[in-house]
Amino acid sequence: GVHYREPVPGFQIIPRGKEGEWDDIAILQGHAFVNEGDKTMIWYSHWNTGGDLENMDIGLATLRRDGFGSLSRKVAEEEGHFITSPFEAKEIALNVDGLTAESPISVQLLDPLDHPLDGYEVKLTTNGVRVPLTWPKSLPAGKKLALRVNFPAGSTAKVYAIYLND
Repeated sequence: GVHYREPVPGFQIIPRGKEGEWDDIAILQGHAFVNEGDKTMIWYSHWNTGGDLENMDIGLATLRRDGFGSLSRKVAEEEGHFITSPFEAKEIALNVDGLTAESPISVQLLDPLDHPLDGYEVKLTTNGVRVPLTWPKSLPAGKKLALRVNFPAGSTAKVYAIYLND
């Protein structure tokens, strides 16, 4: 993001274990992760600050692919939206979850001044890690574009990532 703030203060991606579990004191990033299919896998270890190094286990956290954060509505009763920075791409896909036929999101293609381009709006009801945006016509070649993603009131949709392909 261009401007960022911690949306959920104190949020833990990988919480430490419960009292008595191998990782109950603290955890350390294992400096190893891999994106495989629709999952991101992160290896981690524990940190025993008491000096007891008998247990040297390794943990594996499995997350949704690119699922470290997401964008969604803040107020349940209100509509919401976000607009991307301008980009160039020939194909666009979304990593999205929480969509239903009754509560789709809509995605509009914008010019660099955030004006909607006529004929470039799609409704999305399919959940997935790489859901392609299928436009009624080809994207304008060689032009900077932006996206506006619209969430209806009551939507539980979350957009985890936007993938741009040349």
